[in-house]
Amino acid sequence: MTFEFIPLQEHTGSFNMSFDLYLAEMAADGRCFLRFYRWNPYCISLGATQKIEEINQELAKKDNIDIARRPTGGRAILHAEEVTYSIVLPANSGISAKELYEKTSKAIIKGLIFYDSRLNSLSLVEEQPNFFEALKKKSGAICFANSAKNEIKYFSKKVVGSAQRKMNSSLLQHGSIICGPKHLDIVNYLVLSEEDKKIARKEMEEKTISLSEILNEEASDYFKISDCLLKGFQKEFDFRIKEIEMETI
Repeated sequence: MTFEFIPLQEHTGSFNMSFDLYLAEMAADGRCFLRFYRWNPYCISLGATQKIEEINQELAKKDNIDIARRPTGGRAILHAEEVTYSIVLPANSGISAKELYEKTSKAIIKGLIFYDSRLNSLSLVEEQPNFFEALKKKSGAICFANSAKNEIKYFSKKVVGSAQRKMNSSLLQHGSIICGPKHLDIVNYLVLSEEDKKIARKEMEEKTISLSEILNEEASDYFKISDCLLKGFQKEFDFRIKEIEMETI
């Protein structure tokens, strides 16, 4: 299997989400893609069916925070100090949605251990949470407030959040690898009282952790992180890499 690889780049939220969908369309012809990217400006992305009214749009605009909608499910994420990945396969690749989710998480763990061996305590979430109950909490509008099965945790705290979308002819998965604590600021943009925002932030702090917090130092060399992630994907999937430019797809 050959993956067409697009190295780390920065784009707006609407571009990033549109381009992931475009890759999913191209995968219908039997092509496989792997891409790493960041968000410029920082961006709040909403799950496919999430109500935008849950976000204080005026404050986000004032703070130069983009708002975009993901083609996948889940809740709100503030994309800031992170590396985002997307992996796209044709539906007939022989890898099921469940297998892709698990293998991708294992690939990311391998890559992060390449980045720093102190991350060897990362592991997969083993049980599916009760999302219905989770949505009742003050942090219910936030994606990183809960961990799904086979997402990546550091002990009990979530480090990577991922989501999938099955299409007729392809399978898209993308996710956020949180490198710094800026993702916690999502609570500032929720339409909640100040007291409820404090509760939501506390819930987030108890349930998430960034690479910089684990390592007790900045994890802001995003190109190095993405290079190590690529090694992790190659090791887990054992595929050939063909580096491409966006313009050539």
